[in-house]
Amino acid sequence: MKLAYEHIRKDVGTSFYAHRFEDRDFVHSYHVHEEAELIYIKAGRGRLVAGDYSGRFEAGELFLFGENLPHAFFSDTLQEKQPQRVCSLYVQFRPSCLGEHFFDLPEMEDLRRVLAKSKRGLKFSGFDSRRIEALFDDVLQARPVRRIACFIEIQDEISRCRNRMLASRQYLRAEVHHDSERLNRAIDYIHRKFTEAVTLDEIAAAAHLSPEAFSRFFKKYMGIPFIEYVIQLRLSEACRMLLETDLPITEIAFSVGFRNLSNFNRQFLKHKGSSPRDFRKVER
Repeated sequence: MKLAYEHIRKDVGTSFYAHRFEDRDFVHSYHVHEEAELIYIKAGRGRLVAGDYSGRFEAGELFLFGENLPHAFFSDTLQEKQPQRVCSLYVQFRPSCLGEHFFDLPEMEDLRRVLAKSKRGLKFSGFDSRRIEALFDDVLQARPVRRIACFIEIQDEISRCRNRMLASRQYLRAEVHHDSERLNRAIDYIHRKFTEAVTLDEIAAAAHLSPEAFSRFFKKYMGIPFIEYVIQLRLSEACRMLLETDLPITEIAFSVGFRNLSNFNRQFLKHKGSSPRDFRKVER
């Protein structure tokens, strides 16, 4: 189990940390660090948690998490029998990495606004994925001066992209270390077990709290009740299966954790605004 707080160690002679990650799945649990993180998903898909946000991510997507925003990627490979490898390219940096007042320059005004919004997490759209990937590769491989130039070019790219904030305005971060650890354990457990019959007693035990205390704790930090969070995860997975497979709707409902078809249909209509059958027909 990863610690909630991650200490980022820069390589000697560098002002920020850049890395290419490849594995069978994304291994970090819900974690936080003092650096902002710009991450491009080159391969892989699954669910992203950022603050109180939970949603799907796909290959070719670009995100920015501001400093001290808890986040985690949970690969679909955790549920797949024949997992595909995942790959991400990322840069972790502090606002002062290029000098205390670099981002205060007049020319940095657009980027300053982006960095301020990233405290709630950002998902970008409208960018050239090939250019972004090439710039990340340059940051990883280029000589020192060119490395800095490519980092600035990436920042320029994101300052001109459309973006959407992820965490809600009401999101309350777990400030206390043991609270963050508990939230870490709870979210990690939920994302690994949500297709099973997860009970409040089980998840509370994973967080080392009583069921009543855990219910209050989870809603305080995530903004919604525990069971509603589980339902949203199950529906997210169901949507993927409706679009990507020809499995019968009944089989999908049971495979994502619903105990009966009528409840699945009722929850799907409530959250998605249509029946599973209509969703598959319209969205495919």
